Amino acid sequence: MLWLCLLLPRLPLDLMARAGYAAELPQAVWEGRGARRRLVQANEAAQAHGVRPGQSVAAAHALCASLALSQRNLQAEAAARERLAAACYRLSGTVHVAAPDAVLLEAGASFTLFGGAAALLAEARAICDELGLEVRMSLAPTPAAAELLAQADAGQHVTETADLHRTLGRLALAHTPLSEETRHGLERVGFHAIGDLARLPRAALARRFRAETVAYLDRLFGHAPDPRPAWQPPPRFAARIELPAHYHALEPLLFPLRRLISELCACLAAREGGVQRCTLLLKHEQGPPTRVRVGSAEPTRDPARLFELARARLERTTLPAPVTVLGLLASSLPPLVPRDEDLFRREQAMPLPRLLERLRARLGDGSVAALALHPDHRPERASLLDAGFELAEAPAGYVAARGARVEHLGTRPVWLLPAPEPIDPARFQLLAGPERLESGWWDEADVCRDYYLASRRDGAIGWIFHERRPPRNWYLHGWFG
Repeated sequence: MLWLCLLLPRLPLDLMARAGYAAELPQAVWEGRGARRRLVQANEAAQAHGVRPGQSVAAAHALCASLALSQRNLQAEAAARERLAAACYRLSGTVHVAAPDAVLLEAGASFTLFGGAAALLAEARAICDELGLEVRMSLAPTPAAAELLAQADAGQHVTETADLHRTLGRLALAHTPLSEETRHGLERVGFHAIGDLARLPRAALARRFRAETVAYLDRLFGHAPDPRPAWQPPPRFAARIELPAHYHALEPLLFPLRRLISELCACLAAREGGVQRCTLLLKHEQGPPTRVRVGSAEPTRDPARLFELARARLERTTLPAPVTVLGLLASSLPPLVPRDEDLFRREQAMPLPRLLERLRARLGDGSVAALALHPDHRPERASLLDAGFELAEAPAGYVAARGARVEHLGTRPVWLLPAPEPIDPARFQLLAGPERLESGWWDEADVCRDYYLASRRDGAIGWIFHERRPPRNWYLHGWFG
């Protein structure tokens, strides 16, 4: 496995830009109360005036009178991580939101789909750009290592477990999630880098230091499991933007509106869904919010279309008071299946015979084949790949194959395993059968089986068989649905 860490080092400032603050003007984010209000982050324009994180708000204002300030909003940061996880769900089926400022995804299984690591990283960066998030990215065989490389801003990717010790060894302990007390204790006895600890025998390390230190090193180098809770797409979409000023007119609302719709469509693309009805919430300082309902004739995830629909609705809305917060809510996100499209044929696309002809020319005749029936009762030999079909006709056996599939639908599964797998029959409940199959005596690969439809405890329906000859074992041969 290879884990990709997307670290958001400027998330509080990114949220200011999302709300509409001009990036070229001095900006800073603060947290705390009263006289203890301190800056968390400051952009480049503010730092040019001497403003630095850790300063008091009063000191920062004294250095830069035009400094735009925003209070840190941890809830908004959590929502931003959720939006990034939703958008990244189309890159990997295993996504984890790592507080306070990162999203992790298992990327190794997606390399083939996207054409390699570089293409996947480019896709992840494009997603972050679309969401207005600055990102540091790192690849590593363990999630802890990917997080550490991103935190250290090492600019490196590690794809082999054997390279972890060499790459991580020189990184400072300050980049690790170990507690401050633990790090200071290690530094007092001369340990300043990961490699200093990794060189010690594990037994000696466990005796001399806290359990959290040994446990972290084990997770870091893959010696112990590091389970991460998998993120799942939410059943609804809800997002809001706190505006930098009180807006009395429509025009200033268009920028945050476009941002919200872009985030909605990114979420829809990840879950292969669409939206037909959504609601804009325009909050005011006093009184109930103004609700603007936006609808389309059919589900869609086209951002341009949704933006124009929302804009048209807003133009017909009378604002009772200035708007302070703009929100977007979509309660129903139904699956969206594009019409009149399939894997190869699209409107104004190349006809199928020409496409097959080009594929054969580029990949070789043996690389393009059609599935055809073979006259054999044994399920694993009942179909074959035929590379000799004529391009101008339907692939050989195609009509027969369709007829056979329909005839046997319900008793034969479409999904056969590459080879039958041994099972414990106690884990299955027989639903129908047996269907006796005896064949293959002529080629010394004869079989003698009784097939059953069977239900597993989790509800999955399988096609299992019992050998009628010794050793009379049970096997799983396929799945229905």
